[in-house]
Amino acid sequence: MDFRLSPELEELRRTVEAFAHDVVAPKIGDFYEHHEFPAEIALTRIQLEGETWFTGFVRDMSAERAADDARRESRELLEHKVAERTLELIRANEQLKRRDELLHQAQALAHLGSFDYDVAAGRLEWSEEAVRILGRDPATFPPSYDAA
Repeated sequence: MDFRLSPELEELRRTVEAFAHDVVAPKIGDFYEHHEFPAEIALTRIQLEGETWFTGFVRDMSAERAADDARRESRELLEHKVAERTLELIRANEQLKRRDELLHQAQALAHLGSFDYDVAAGRLEWSEEAVRILGRDPATFPPSYDAA
């Protein structure tokens, strides 16, 4: 497929190219002449006394590109750290669950019970085996001092 610009767009393309070569390049120095950099170009066509004039601005977008890259790298690092920490927490929770299961098994085998009393909150928790030792049903036993 042959793609051709309209005469007006072709004139604009040539004008932008000439503008970049004749006006922008000499003003921005030798570094930019030999290096590519991201840029934003804004052009405006003006009709003045029957002649067509173009005015334009070129803005170096290197700082914005670097900031975008830094944000992307930071986001990727944060996502990696969150994934690592989530995996650590999952493993820690699995270990706690396993230890809790082992404690319940050990208490049942040894016929020993335990309780935990939070003085500040006034909350009392009994192990299932402690409730059984007291001859109560763990499903209906209220965890209180008076209930024992």
